[in-house]
Amino acid sequence: MAAIGCAFGPASDRSLGLYRTEQDRYIIATPWIDFDNDETPSIPDETCLAQICTDIWSYAIADYEHWLSLGGDPETLDSGDTVVNVTPGTYQFVHHSGERGFDVDSEGTVIFAHVDRIA
Repeated sequence: MAAIGCAFGPASDRSLGLYRTEQDRYIIATPWIDFDNDETPSIPDETCLAQICTDIWSYAIADYEHWLSLGGDPETLDSGDTVVNVTPGTYQFVHHSGERGFDVDSEGTVIFAHVDRIA
């Protein structure tokens, strides 16, 4: 996927989002919300750059400019597609869902991947 300018990762049927944690650093995560105690989400809503539809239990992220250069047509994007403006560069995706101890049902924010600009 990296060779074609994409990132792909497994997910669950949880509501995932792409969240900015600091400049050029992001997470793909499901924030923890304690509905029983009416608490606010563990990740501030304003840091959510995109909601990720998990109908196929995975996510895919592509370099938009690269996609356009290959003939991608913005008219084919639908309401579930989001274009996010990030600093140009090379990003490293570290997926956690295959790691020992990863528990999608754990209390607290579940981080599926860390995304960092490395070049």
